[in-house]
Amino acid sequence: MPNYYVRPDGNNGNNGLSSSAQNAWQTITYALANMSLGAGDNYLYIAPGVYRESPTVTITPSSTNRLIISGNPTASQFSGLQAGQVRVTGSTSDSTTMATGHRLNLGAKTYITIENLFIEVNGSSSSSFGIYGTANNITIQKCVIYSYYTNTGSLGGCIGFVFSSATNNAISISQCILRGSPYCIFTTTPAISTGISGVTVQNCALISNGTSTSYGYYHAAQSGATATSVFITNCIACGHANGGIWLNNGNATNVHIVQNCLLFGNQTGIYSTQNTNTSFYNIFNNAVNANGLSTGATSQVTDFIGVDFGQSLLQGFSNLASFGSILGSRNQSFGTASNATVS
Repeated sequence: MPNYYVRPDGNNGNNGLSSSAQNAWQTITYALANMSLGAGDNYLYIAPGVYRESPTVTITPSSTNRLIISGNPTASQFSGLQAGQVRVTGSTSDSTTMATGHRLNLGAKTYITIENLFIEVNGSSSSSFGIYGTANNITIQKCVIYSYYTNTGSLGGCIGFVFSSATNNAISISQCILRGSPYCIFTTTPAISTGISGVTVQNCALISNGTSTSYGYYHAAQSGATATSVFITNCIACGHANGGIWLNNGNATNVHIVQNCLLFGNQTGIYSTQNTNTSFYNIFNNAVNANGLSTGATSQVTDFIGVDFGQSLLQGFSNLASFGSILGSRNQSFGTASNATVS
């Protein structure tokens, strides 16, 4: 299981097998076309810096030859480089706007983990997502994705998956900050009568850019009243002109579950086309808190959101992460501590 390295001062003529400038590759695009995957976990370490490219994964990972695309913002893998963000952008310079198009395109490739990247995308096209794929067994963690939007209607966004199969997709999105319009996360699956899609979204912040069309999470079945299911937990969805969480379809066998979430400042907190979908231990403060389902007996509708909007650093009384629970907030003990699925 060889590890490969990319750094801004590398060279695609190198072998990519060590982290020095004399051996590392220069572009992510080249790496994702030329890595030789061995048994186990194959890491592509990406050094701090700016990568003005739109990589597509053309190598083929598998269940036994897994690919981990790992930004290394601390520069722990790279001697001589300072810590900083690992930025992947479509802008040719910082004084221009970028064209539309997927920023990191996984295509139909499976068994990929993406972590510790800062990604920018112009979400003004249906073929413009920060991370896009059509296959299964994908993990996205600790990424920040910014999607700006210069159009109207429902188009691209931060993360998008269009699945060819309705079951066993095994998609996990966790500990991500997604600031975007029109979609922070978009998924769609074929319609079936039973089954579960295996999409889990947890510990994420889904924040609108304030445009006239925006959703935190939007899940759609391609047709019919029966569909697959998603599990959304420990997330924040705020400021969306349409819905914080928008769940098209569902079925009594495998319901969509939203729990332990903060939904505030949205036109609709949770929208559901099927009243079998469920809400547990959520905090609501929206124009319409729930449409098509109950907010849930264990949830609360309140003006007190209980999160840090920057006041702890600004006013000097603590050093909380943005959107972390403030001291004494009900959020610190609200919900299910184990984060196990409530049913």
